[in-house]
Amino acid sequence: MFPFTASTMPALLGLGLALTSLSGCMHAPMFNGSAQRDCVEHALQGSATVEDARLAKELLERACSVEDAGACAVLGVLHEHGRSGRVDLAKAQRAYDRACTLGDVRGCAHTSRLLMRSSDPTLREDSARALSMYCERGETVACAALADALPTGATSAASAGKAMGVLWRACDAGDATACLGIGDRFREQPGQEAVAREHWLRACALGSDEACRRHLQRAPSTAVARID
Repeated sequence: MFPFTASTMPALLGLGLALTSLSGCMHAPMFNGSAQRDCVEHALQGSATVEDARLAKELLERACSVEDAGACAVLGVLHEHGRSGRVDLAKAQRAYDRACTLGDVRGCAHTSRLLMRSSDPTLREDSARALSMYCERGETVACAALADALPTGATSAASAGKAMGVLWRACDAGDATACLGIGDRFREQPGQEAVAREHWLRACALGSDEACRRHLQRAPSTAVARID
């Protein structure tokens, strides 16, 4: 994962201090670059209240307008998941593009991830190459996208294998995005349901509401509690 530049910290600090449902993201040991950002992104995808998501959007838009690259990328997450209104992939793409232009590697990874959905095979191939590069540099969003793309034929087994290696190491180090990505990959493999649920549960404990939902959907008799 990549550390925040000095310019990206104020926006996320402001979110944590202003919004009740994101305040946990400011607590130790989360108070460091990528871990704090993961916490904010996962909260905005699920656990944040509608009101907090709306306020987050206002804060992030202001920060992005003054070229806070990290804020632009997190704003893209908000648009992609529709937490402050409706899902708007066009706005998400523009926010990710701006973050990437401003030098945010995760923003670049998100841009390439969305472009993997294109019907243009050349564009998908270019996006897969970009994701491979970002993954090799440690960006777990890119690694998860590469692993997800393997069943579609949009990426090679070798690239997906390298991506999984990065995800395993990142998950072991406590990266919720990586653990979620591992669970999603094993979901598609016969006889690996238990491995998928194990990693969704771990990602859930690390703050991913999406992982909590997936675990509950696949194991309805099992109660899952978020660990705060």
